[in-house]
Amino acid sequence: MNNVSPIPMLERETANIIATLTERAIGSAQSLALKDAIAANLPKSIKLYLQCEVMRWLHNDLKNESHFSNIPSGVPLVHHLTKLYTRSLAPEYIFTRKEFVNTLENAVHFVENYLCRPQWTLVQFVFEKSERVTLAELQTRFEYLSDYLYYSTLVFGFMRQKGMQEISVEEFRSLLQRIDYQVTQRHSPKELALLAGPIFEFLLVQSATADTAIPIRPLTVFFDDKRMNTVKEYVESICRIRNTEVLTIGQLAGVIEDLYGDTGPEQTVAKNLPPQPDTPALQQDDGAMLEVPSELGISADGDNSAPLTSHPIMGATPRSDGATGTALPGPDRRNIALSLTFSGLTSPTNTVRPSASLPDLKHTISEDQRKRFVQKIFQKDESYFNVVIETLNGMSTWKDAALYLQTFYQTSGVDPFVQDVVEFTDLIQHRYSA
Repeated sequence: MNNVSPIPMLERETANIIATLTERAIGSAQSLALKDAIAANLPKSIKLYLQCEVMRWLHNDLKNESHFSNIPSGVPLVHHLTKLYTRSLAPEYIFTRKEFVNTLENAVHFVENYLCRPQWTLVQFVFEKSERVTLAELQTRFEYLSDYLYYSTLVFGFMRQKGMQEISVEEFRSLLQRIDYQVTQRHSPKELALLAGPIFEFLLVQSATADTAIPIRPLTVFFDDKRMNTVKEYVESICRIRNTEVLTIGQLAGVIEDLYGDTGPEQTVAKNLPPQPDTPALQQDDGAMLEVPSELGISADGDNSAPLTSHPIMGATPRSDGATGTALPGPDRRNIALSLTFSGLTSPTNTVRPSASLPDLKHTISEDQRKRFVQKIFQKDESYFNVVIETLNGMSTWKDAALYLQTFYQTSGVDPFVQDVVEFTDLIQHRYSA
């Protein structure tokens, strides 16, 4: 199996993990049996990789024997018995020190890539040698995996329902995207953070606790892999504001909750995914939806075809279907505006001065407009309104203001298509064209 490099900007963490696991497993010894490596204090994902690699070596050796080549390996019974044989022998396999260290390094790189970018890694791993794989080959590849097991459950469930005995790389890639779409849009903010829990545990080489932090880079790679660009960009922006490059799992949940509210990203995720075909990939021939594993606490029977339109600030955004079109359900967002504005400063008295060459928004917004905006957009909080206006007053270009408004609308759960919000946006834009 080809070696893969560590995630960019994680070279130091990767080297520390390899050194720690090497010491735990083999220490200064010159050889090590697989059964002793499995008994050592190593992550389950690493143990599974070591076992699968040894089984693969033994299986390849068998296939290369002249007499064994006369046995039809494609017969299900032969495949089953060969796997039983190699699985039974594998624990007794003895690594040389060099062989073990090399295999362990490959294992760490593979697991790290899979945890941080599972879709990309699965496609590269499964289709390493061919554009199509059989069901048996796919099953062998998935045996390497101990995390995100909903992938294997849904992939094999889908193939079983369709009667598929093989799958192409494009079919597989599309199916993984569909699976993540169905899964992520139904998670609460806390559940989305916990979905990234294996990344924390692996990089920390221990169980993640509320106060243990990891670099944000693997987390942003994780959400980018799932096409959750809004989450990725918001995590990055909040960390820039807080002047930090690390997050705990609790802080990650808090950031996602700030973005989506209690209800999770069900409506928002759709705009960050590639266009979805008319027939959902998880739909069976009889029209029923393939059931998502119950242990995830979600289902796969929702509509993922929300109509999209365009907007000068938000881009592709789900249309509003609310009665009033004002702020969508979610927790109070005032602290978000404050953090976006003051970038971590302790006192809101350090307000931004209006740009001298541009009109002051406090004077261009009429009293009637101000009352409506406070009521409809700013949750009846005038101080919240004043903070945002002060911030916009200090921006010298429409580009900067538009970026700020995009983040403000997203984090506040405000529908940009409501008449009052459109009027507010147009008023801000007019400031730079007057």
